[in-house]
Amino acid sequence: MSESTPSEPAETVVEAPNKAPDGASAEAISTEQVSYVARLARIELTQPEIEHFTSHLARVLSHARELEDLDLSDVAPLAHPYPLRNVFRDDVVGGVADRDEVLAQAPAAEHGQFAVPPVLGGAS
Repeated sequence: MSESTPSEPAETVVEAPNKAPDGASAEAISTEQVSYVARLARIELTQPEIEHFTSHLARVLSHARELEDLDLSDVAPLAHPYPLRNVFRDDVVGGVADRDEVLAQAPAAEHGQFAVPPVLGGAS
């Protein structure tokens, strides 16, 4: 087994809490579980932050449980909530604009083409 050097942080084994210490149901989230996940994500949280996120996560999990209880047996699976369809049209050649008319409306034209300022170096 190698010793850890100052540049290498020592690895810590953190046991995952599986039950709230206050005897709450297994579905409720505890402050220990929030603290455990924060340590896994290497996020430092203060005790007030842990309590704050515990209550918020409890509400999120409660809502997820409500969604799990919905009867969706008559609902068809979807890939998108709105009916989408591709709109294809025939590729038909339409009227062609006259080159001289178009170039007459351009800010600058040279030799039958649009004249644009140089982008990368070159003469201006």
